[in-house]
Amino acid sequence: MRTILNANWIMKDGNNTYLCAVPCSLYKVLLDNNAIPDPYYRENEYISTDLCRNDVTFTREFDASSEVLSADMQYLIFHGIDTLSEVYLNGEKIAETDNMHRIWELDVTGRLREHNTLEVRIRSPINYIEAENEKRPVWGVGECMKGYPHLRKAHCMFGWDWGPNLPDMGIWRDVELCAYNADRIKSVYCEVRNELPSDIAELFISAESTTENAEVIYTITDPNGAVIFNGKYPESGNIIIENPHLW
Repeated sequence: MRTILNANWIMKDGNNTYLCAVPCSLYKVLLDNNAIPDPYYRENEYISTDLCRNDVTFTREFDASSEVLSADMQYLIFHGIDTLSEVYLNGEKIAETDNMHRIWELDVTGRLREHNTLEVRIRSPINYIEAENEKRPVWGVGECMKGYPHLRKAHCMFGWDWGPNLPDMGIWRDVELCAYNADRIKSVYCEVRNELPSDIAELFISAESTTENAEVIYTITDPNGAVIFNGKYPESGNIIIENPHLW
């Protein structure tokens, strides 16, 4: 079961609140509400950069169905948070984030209610890089804000020879509520462990699931779609394929 939670967010910037929808950011929401001039127009950059010295909060409420509440596992998945944040569910902190370039998958099993409040408190990237650079200065591109390499955030947002200093912050990809009633595959790794071309392919496969020692069913097809292996297997091991078709 999967529910997209992109609509009906509220952004709070100081004493001001605005309705918004994910994906969104501080600058986008302010622009949509005519609260600031276009920061990319002429020299508006210079009156817009310091907006990101203030923390900002994104909040929304949502209901969880009886099917979700009774599921064996429940996850909140943030596909992109920019960047430094604390995530709260019903007033309880469930995560801290510090990387714009990854997905954050949060286990909320047993924490959901019929009616829920989700809050993402995003801290100023400018204050962070300045404080970190004061402790340990690092080299960077001269046109950028000093200290930007300290943060796993798109570096061009801190300026470049072609870009302004506008280190925006927000929720920039989908937010999902997912519920499962069975083991869930988290990742799959596949590698051919002998030299090709050959009359066999020694295929190593590893699958990580939510339960230890899970039994996984693998199906392998050739380039024409014909099934050449189908069966249960441990989470990792070698499978021999005779006369493999090369790409």
